[in-house]
Amino acid sequence: MKKSSAVVKLVAVLAISGATMAFGAHLGKVDVCHIPPGNPANAHTINVSENAVPAHLAHGDTLGPCGGGQLCSDLGGFCSSGSTCPAGSVEASGSFSDCSVCCLPQG
Repeated sequence: MKKSSAVVKLVAVLAISGATMAFGAHLGKVDVCHIPPGNPANAHTINVSENAVPAHLAHGDTLGPCGGGQLCSDLGGFCSSGSTCPAGSVEASGSFSDCSVCCLPQG
């Protein structure tokens, strides 16, 4: 009985290790779309420690990989530093790869 139990445990460890390597899982790490301040066209995906996420979000990066979203600047908008747009502007709808809140001049 002991031998079969050890074999089952070994197979489970190998399966988990193989899945981690095959799918590139990074335990304790998160994909972030890094948007360099002053150069949003150079947005790129980075994989950072979970502990580093708040600092990245604080300077405008977004959770998850880059891509798929349009650029706020391409619409003539600007990225809000807060969670809403300031007076005199309206929030654009959609997903933007250069910021989480895209504001368009009202007018």
